[in-house]
Amino acid sequence: MSSKPNDIIEFIYRNKLKNKEVLSKFISRPAVILDYARSVWGYVTTYRYELFPFNYDKATRKLVLANIIAERHFLLRYRKILKHVNVAIVGLAGSGKTTYTILSTIGALKLMNYDDDTIAAFLDKYVFFDAQSFVKTTSELINSRKWSPVIVVDDIGTQISKYWVHLGEHYWVYLFSILDTIKDWSGVMVVTALSYDSIPKRIRDIIDIVVEAKEVNINDAVLDLFIFYLRNEYASTKRKPIHIDVLPPTARIPDSIWKKMIEIRRSTGQRRISLVEKVIDKLPELEEKRVEKILKRLEGEKNESKNR
Repeated sequence: MSSKPNDIIEFIYRNKLKNKEVLSKFISRPAVILDYARSVWGYVTTYRYELFPFNYDKATRKLVLANIIAERHFLLRYRKILKHVNVAIVGLAGSGKTTYTILSTIGALKLMNYDDDTIAAFLDKYVFFDAQSFVKTTSELINSRKWSPVIVVDDIGTQISKYWVHLGEHYWVYLFSILDTIKDWSGVMVVTALSYDSIPKRIRDIIDIVVEAKEVNINDAVLDLFIFYLRNEYASTKRKPIHIDVLPPTARIPDSIWKKMIEIRRSTGQRRISLVEKVIDKLPELEEKRVEKILKRLEGEKNESKNR
């Protein structure tokens, strides 16, 4: 593929037009997505979950999210136009949310002509599986006045509880305050979550596009399907999709990112289990104090009744 900006912008535009055409047909005839999947990935996986030798370099460039990311990069670099969009990808565990997001990021970087080593370094720096690293890196971007074409925050509902106020985690206020300036330091922010409602409200407020991810079976072919909606229409019964994308359920992210994700999720789980164990160990003491408070209250009510 040509690395000339005008050629790549043309490629993105034609890709989006084709996607719109597929989407219009899919609404009345879902099976058309099979041909689209073959045009992107070269193969269609059946219910047997075959491990095909996918051409990731070619396929990832065609993904809708990759085009959205790359488009903002080229508009800023070659047209000095600053555009930003926040995307939430939601769906059950195993629906391909993380894989789609990371492969789309790789596809965008391929369109930007990044080499494999640079892509690996970028993914390590700008794909976040823990909120602390996200805050630290965004702070560095702001302070150094740098700009990233994309920032990915995986499983944000787990990283930042929607009940952070009740949990006393008021330090998240500082993160939420800098999100108002996100367009100054990022072209696209992508967050993934099990459901839209599991995303903290302050972040839901700035989402522009919601992507529903789900695994589907169409004529014995199994696909991870991604349907894009404008956020302000997402809750409507008359909502209309704006894009559609597809991923083989056997597609894989780079091993280095996979290992990092699993390790961080494991350490997060261990930390939270440790906190639960500490609470459980203290339960007898907590229950005793609770009973003492109840007895004191009852005694006070009894004395008050006698004095009347």
